[in-house]
Amino acid sequence: MAEWVQSGYNGMFRLTGGESGEQYAGYVVRTQGESGGQPERWSAYEFHADRGEHGEHVWIASHASREVAQTAVKGEFLCEVYLTGNGPGHCPFPGSIVRHTIYKGKRLRTVLCGEHSGVFEGWDTMPLGEYRRTHGLIPDAPIIGERVAPVPEITCFVESAKNAETITERNMWIAMHKAARALANYRFWYGHFVAFPIEPNARQYRDTRTQWEHAKEHAEGIHAVYAREDHGQESAELPDYFLHSITCKAAEIVRSRKR
Repeated sequence: MAEWVQSGYNGMFRLTGGESGEQYAGYVVRTQGESGGQPERWSAYEFHADRGEHGEHVWIASHASREVAQTAVKGEFLCEVYLTGNGPGHCPFPGSIVRHTIYKGKRLRTVLCGEHSGVFEGWDTMPLGEYRRTHGLIPDAPIIGERVAPVPEITCFVESAKNAETITERNMWIAMHKAARALANYRFWYGHFVAFPIEPNARQYRDTRTQWEHAKEHAEGIHAVYAREDHGQESAELPDYFLHSITCKAAEIVRSRKR
């Protein structure tokens, strides 16, 4: 279990173990404020085991609070676009890029997933990781309004399939779960392609988009069978709450993969 431990003196904390530990992620260190009456300042460094022969520490944020600086190490950065409609709130998918500009001497920026990467089109674009290494970034940093997570439909596709009373109901829940996984793959590769627009990523993005479209069409068809066979309804349209549940499950899959 990852945990912060004090290292050496009260001005440094490491995220578990040591540099050779599997869960070691980085550290925060007080760079100002130990003495002299200055306000505290903490810098956060993330450890990347895949860089160089022995790995590399990369600065990714600074903050006046140690606790806040710690959230930046292997932090979760979500898209900041606000959604309306069913389950309003901010987009639940992980951020892939940062759009940024300078306005009246201040840096403005917004974190975006691949799907919403067209927002603020005239602003500069930088992959999320590169922006963190260059300018620093704190998870859940102030945005316009308060971050509101979409309220998910309480639906567990796997459990629902196990508890299904008919074969058609079971097949419907399985189709919903497959659609959620297909959407997760699509949104993951969309974000990866936007951050790193090279042909291999573009190919994966196109392929997973097609797979998601087919999975959604299949889920709609299986739901229509369920509605007709089990409830005598002729409507083939997939209810909004099913689409919302698929989206929430897909976001959960992508976020767990990134962690």
